[in-house]
Amino acid sequence: MDAQSTENRRITLFRKALKAITWTIAILFIGAFSLYSWSNRDAVKIRGTLATGRLADLPESATNVEVTTVGNMFSRQFFLRFDADSNDIETFIAGSPGLKGITPEYLDSQNQYPKPTKQRDALGFEDSEAYLPGTTHGTRIRWWAPVVRERGRLFEIPWDKNQNYGVVIIDDVSNVVFVKTGHS
Repeated sequence: MDAQSTENRRITLFRKALKAITWTIAILFIGAFSLYSWSNRDAVKIRGTLATGRLADLPESATNVEVTTVGNMFSRQFFLRFDADSNDIETFIAGSPGLKGITPEYLDSQNQYPKPTKQRDALGFEDSEAYLPGTTHGTRIRWWAPVVRERGRLFEIPWDKNQNYGVVIIDDVSNVVFVKTGHS
């Protein structure tokens, strides 16, 4: 082999290596961006849920956070669930403008579900299907099960001028908070 062909081979190998490195970096960048934007979607849904209900930010101790939406730009419902320290839940309630002056309905083993009202009917609480784990308005949401078995509270967020409304259901035994807000 002469020096020219050896040099050409080295250049060819270098170009192949550079091409492989470039593709690897591009794939990693696209993957990282996709992961960021996928995880950021939940943050947007959480902000939408809290803003629609005029609720405070999630407590610092919030864990097991789940969120989803159902609907379209004209009529949408937001579903949020999280666990938090009981003191942080109280701070969340106190810091939520949408809950100011609202007297909660108390739930217990004899009264596990909210009593029907026009507003709760709009949120899909008009029948027992709304309480089945994983089902709401025919949509499967595996973590949605707003049933209080022992002791809890329900805060009904009144309609505002923008047709936003909702409920906050708190299981005071397990410190789980369910939020369902909507607009139409």
